[in-house]
Formats: sequence, C-alpha cells, structure tokens
Amino acid sequence: MSCSDDTEVGYGLLEDEALEVEFKDNVELIAKTIDRGPLETYASGRGTLNSMLLGDLNDPDFGVLESEVYFSPSLLTGTPPAFSRGTYDSLILTIRIDSSLSYGSSAAEHSISIYQLSNPILADTLFSDSSFPVETTLLGSKEGIIPSRIDSVRVPDGVSDSTFTKLKDIIRIPLDNRLGRILFLDTAAHASTTEIREKFAGFRISDETENSLFAIRNTSYITLYYHDSANQFREYIYYLNGGPLTPHIAHDYSGTPIETLLDVPVSESNNLYLQGLSGTDVSIDISAIHDLGDLLINHASLEFYIVDDEGRDTLLYPSATNVFLQKEGESGLIDIEDVVIARDFIGDLRQFGGFRIGDTEKNKIKYEMNITTHLIDVMKGNEGDVLYLRIGSKVSNPSTAVLYGPNHPEFPARLKLTYTKS
Repeated sequence: MSCSDDTEVGYGLLEDEALEVEFKDNVELIAKTIDRGPLETYASGRGTLNSMLLGDLNDPDFGVLESEVYFSPSLLTGTPPAFSRGTYDSLILTIRIDSSLSYGSSAAEHSISIYQLSNPILADTLFSDSSFPVETTLLGSKEGIIPSRIDSVRVPDGVSDSTFTKLKDIIRIPLDNRLGRILFLDTAAHASTTEIREKFAGFRISDETENSLFAIRNTSYITLYYHDSANQFREYIYYLNGGPLTPHIAHDYSGTPIETLLDVPVSESNNLYLQGLSGTDVSIDISAIHDLGDLLINHASLEFYIVDDEGRDTLLYPSATNVFLQKEGESGLIDIEDVVIARDFIGDLRQFGGFRIGDTEKNKIKYEMNITTHLIDVMKGNEGDVLYLRIGSKVSNPSTAVLYGPNHPEFPARLKLTYTKS
C-alpha cells in the first residue's frame, strides 16, 4: 500500500517559528605581529626543499634579510667512477635557477662565493637558522650574475669533449682544482656517500648583492670532468639533493616598525606585517566569538586589506600572491580544516581563499579566507581561540604583505559572519 496524500518536506518541523539569517562583521579581533622563530628546513627521511633563496634584501618595512645555502654531496648508487689511470680535467658546480622565485631588484648583479665545509653535516633535522663552519680558502666564485638575464649555456654532453648540450637557467662555476684532484685520486672514497663526505664535506654558497634574492633548485649538482684510461671523455656527477641541505636565513628588524610591534596588539594606527621565509606571522585572537551565545554558523570568513598606497614600493616588494591560516597542533602549526578541505578534498584552494582579490566597493586589494568549519569547532570548544596568518609556501617564499589591523577606521580586518540564532 502507498499513501497518496501530498507531503511537504520539513512540514511541521519549525511550526510557527521562522529562522532569520543575520550578518555580523564587528566581532572584536585582537591581532599581533609575531615571530615564531626558525622554520624546519630539512628532516631526514622527509625529502628536501625544492628551492632555496640566495641573496639579501633591505626593505624599509621588514629590515635586512640575508640568505645563504648549505649543500652536502651525494653519490648515485651503483655507478663507480672510472678514474683509474685516467686524466683529471676540471670540477664544475652547476647551479640550477628556479626562475619562478625571485624578489627585490631583477637587475641587481650577484657576486657568489663558495666555501667548503669544515666537517660533514650530521644532524637529522635542520632549521632556517642552522649554520656550519667553513674553510677560509675560497672554493669558487663568480661575479656580475643577473639571474633574470641568464641565457642558455653550452655544456659538454658527457660523451665527447667536442659535443655540447644547451641548458637553460643555470650558472656554472669552476671549483678549486685542488679539491678536484683529491677526489679524482681517491677512488676508494667513492664507495659510499658517507665516505665521499669525509673527503668533501659539502659547501656553503653566499651572495653579496644589493637588494635581490633568487632561488637555487635542489637539482643543482657538481660535475668532475676527466678522460679515462682509454682517453675517453667522461663525467662523474655529485648530487646535492640527497642529503642534508638548508638555507641559512637571518632577519634584522632594527629601525623598522616591526621592532616595536612584535607581540603587541595593534592599535588604530598600527599595521600588521607578514613575511615569508622565517619572517613574521600574524596571530588573531577570536575569543570574542564566545560572547555571541549559541549561533548556527552558515558562513564565516576573515578579511584583511593590504596597505599598498602609503609609500611602500610594491613594484620592488610586491604583496604575497596568497596567504593561509594555521592553528596549533601537537608538534607545531598545522593547516586549519578549511584549508585541508579545499586543498585535499575539493582540490581547489580558492574554495578556502587567501588569494589577492579586489574589493570594488572600497577600491582596495584584500585577502579573504573561509573559516566556517574551523569557527564551528571553536564555538564547540574543540579548537583554540587563536589563528595564525602566514605567507603561502612560507619556507621558500620571500614575499611579504603589510595589512591594516582590526582597529583601522577605514579598512579594518574583520570576521564576517552569516548565521541564524538557535
């Protein structure tokens, strides 16, 4: 049997009550520029950074930033060199450039210096402030490098010393032949990566430049060129992405607004400062949400307007393409649920937001981020009341952003709520 009467879905559930959708954007926020210290840059068994920054910046808002890079050599298993009774030719470092990452002046000339490490890097975990002693003798150098203007380079193809392959976005630097000959004469040292590092612990690349950063890929490598016992031209490659490697990043906020604003809630006249690499983050306390009582949250977002028209050189220091939000986890900061859902389940981070977008009503550029799922958990007491705003892909991203604080009279940072009262 079946019922023939029409039935309205939900009929009688609300009876005479009507739920009204309401909007609110004046929940109190307490925001601070903070420095959480160095970032993890390497952990054994978890892979390595794809790119690391080299150079320095002198930003009036963010102070002085300097970055250099440490590499350790690794051997490719199962390919012993045919050095015996051969003839050594040269030792060349090939630096692969990541042209998608740069910051500051694109016309600055870089002067690169390379120094050999005094001892192998033995730590299983490295951080952005990790540094290691080096020998005083220069291992190699090159001046007048403008990464944005580097053309393709002809490189010996490893089969013949008279045929060449063209490679793009690389810098080739000859290394001290004394090291090359030591490696060439000691075939036994090439039995394993551990043994080769006893002969050649690794090296540091530093850069003296004016206000410019460029990125080095972990696929950079060192080539030892030689002729074998049959006078056949050969090459032997030392890889640099298999072992401990890290940038060493130093920030100096002296004389900048950040120096006096660190860990201080911003007032009406103060801005907030976001910086990539191991620079500053912004903490946002949303505990005032608990004063609103029981709400059914339909949608919640955080909105920050970018300070881009008050004397800041946004051509030299463009604002970050995107920012994201994290929370405290068991062993450090982790992405909030809304980021995880957008990235891992929907496959589109724009569902979370955090990208630069225009606000036509206020004629300003802003970041807006969906925090609906996270806020519901906060109101249930399942999450803490503090969020952390950070630069996207921070560990290898030199971008910055200056933001208006929540007390700004025209462009305040806001928590925007659409809700119904239960």
